[in-house]
Amino acid sequence: MTKIGKIKQLEYQQQVKFKFIREKSEEGEFLLQITTGDQHSTHKTHKILIADIDSIEPIQGTRFELRYLKAQSYFGKQKSVKVESYDSKYLADILDCYE
Repeated sequence: MTKIGKIKQLEYQQQVKFKFIREKSEEGEFLLQITTGDQHSTHKTHKILIADIDSIEPIQGTRFELRYLKAQSYFGKQKSVKVESYDSKYLADILDCYE
């Protein structure tokens, strides 16, 4: 895992860790694992298939949006676009290098 600096989820102002992982099944799909919380709170983890990520876009300054497809039903037949906002000076500095 590569450390990508401090990231905060803007909606809840919690520390967040992004981690790219590979599923251990035969398909070996790649996932973005997002873990919220810190050492003093309960951790919550959700995983997003890399193929379901629509975009990671800078908004303003150190803020960016993650857009991905999320299943609406239990069986995952219908998907809708979910948007989450985050704040990271580290990622903003990386994006500035490419502009």
